[in-house]
Amino acid sequence: MSRRALVTTADLVRMAKVVQRFGVSVEAEIDGAIIRVAPHHPDAPLSSTDANPFAYDGTRPPSPITPPLDHREQILMDLLMQLPAGELLDTSSVKYVGAHTRSKLLTRDYVRIVKDGEDEKFALTAKGRRDMLTEREHWHKYPSL
Repeated sequence: MSRRALVTTADLVRMAKVVQRFGVSVEAEIDGAIIRVAPHHPDAPLSSTDANPFAYDGTRPPSPITPPLDHREQILMDLLMQLPAGELLDTSSVKYVGAHTRSKLLTRDYVRIVKDGEDEKFALTAKGRRDMLTEREHWHKYPSL
C-alpha cells in the first residue's frame, strides 16, 4: 500500500490558477509540510481583466480627521464619546494617555482640561464631538477589513 499524497493534483492546479490570475504566492501547510506555489515572473504586470480583488481600489475617501488619531488619542476620544454631553473624565482614570497625547488633542481643540481643585479632568469640546461623529459615520459608510 502506498501512502496518500499530501497534495492532490487538483489542489496544485487550483493553487496554480490563483497564482497565474492574481500574481501572488500561495502557501499551504499540510501535516507540517509547506507547499508553496509562486508566480514564475513576480514582476510581470497583471492584465486589466484580472485585477486583484483584494487590492485597495481607491474609491474610499480619506478619513475626515486628518491626520488620523493614533491609538492613544483614539482610546481617550472613545471614552469621552461614551460619556453624556458635558460629563467630565478624571485624567488619572485613563491609562496610556500622557502629556504628549494630551497636548496633541488640545492642539486639535478636541478636549479641554478642567481644573477641579487639585484634580484635572478631561472635557470633550463641541468640535471634538462633531468630528468623532463624522468619523463614525464615515466608517459606517465605508467599512474596511
